[in-house]
Amino acid sequence: MVQDEKQTELCLRILQTCRAELCDLFPYLDAAFDCLRWRFGAEPGFSVDGQAMYFPVRETLECYSREPAALRRGYLHMLLHCLYLHLFLENQEDRRLWNLACDIAVEQIISREKIPVLETGGNAKKIREKVFHILGNGADSAEKICRKLKEQTFPFHLEELEETFHFDDHTLWDNCTGEKGKKTREKWNRLLS
Repeated sequence: MVQDEKQTELCLRILQTCRAELCDLFPYLDAAFDCLRWRFGAEPGFSVDGQAMYFPVRETLECYSREPAALRRGYLHMLLHCLYLHLFLENQEDRRLWNLACDIAVEQIISREKIPVLETGGNAKKIREKVFHILGNGADSAEKICRKLKEQTFPFHLEELEETFHFDDHTLWDNCTGEKGKKTREKWNRLLS
């Protein structure tokens, strides 16, 4: 039990550090960061529901120790899903493509900033760069990217794209539609207006 408490405390300090670093980089997002609490646990993995960000303790510690930029980037990734209201769009005919399109859209925004402490490397970076080259210089909406995915515009298998762009589980987004998510959506709309 003591070990779990120490890990949770370390996880909390890491998230505080990530948030502080992101607020230094994006001071205009401070109010948005304040809209989300942290929740620790094992399931459903990294995720966001518009009220809280969920960080599995062990996975958070492993991610940060392996590549701190990946956790910072993932934190911003989830916040951008909220700011672009990805959680609240209903009746997506192909949920898999919609989820991937949302991930590509927020990753495109992060990559355009060209901030070294948010850059991750490896094969994922190469695939991201190729996808963004195909998309062009602008920031494409998730809707536009979803259409391009349906048209099979990108020279990669869906599994490859999902592995490259995925950070968080989108299962909790189901709680953000209809009456269940009305108050949460109103909160983000107020922030954006």
